[in-house]
Amino acid sequence: MLQLSRVHLYLTYPFVLSWSLLEAMSAGCAIVASDTAPLREAIRHDETGVLVDFFDPAALAEATCQLLDDPARRARLGAAARVFARENYDLKQVCLPRQMAWVEALAARPAGEAPATAPGWTPPPPPPAQTTAPAPRPAVAPAFKRY
Repeated sequence: MLQLSRVHLYLTYPFVLSWSLLEAMSAGCAIVASDTAPLREAIRHDETGVLVDFFDPAALAEATCQLLDDPARRARLGAAARVFARENYDLKQVCLPRQMAWVEALAARPAGEAPATAPGWTPPPPPPAQTTAPAPRPAVAPAFKRY
């Protein structure tokens, strides 16, 4: 079903990053998601998806309509989302090896020693720091169409 989707809307409360978003990304879906800290770990605005204010339904509708009207942008965002998900969250190549290394490191530590992060594990890189304030999003009433 996800592979047939033109745009995947990911709005979450409480604000968490879940496997369902990563599954949509790995299927190559173009994502419109809540602009919240946990989602910024995986969604880079206009690189791996589009971030919108969770509490702004007009911006959500506008961002979705813009993606529906722009197949090239949808394809670019979906392809980048798939690459990001595979490079950072692939179960067999990334997640399980890191988890096993962490468990092995825990088992090997002396009793009473504080647990450490998994050897070789590094989180995905943070988004680039903004040197200027983001451009304000236009307050445009979305033009609804049938797709």
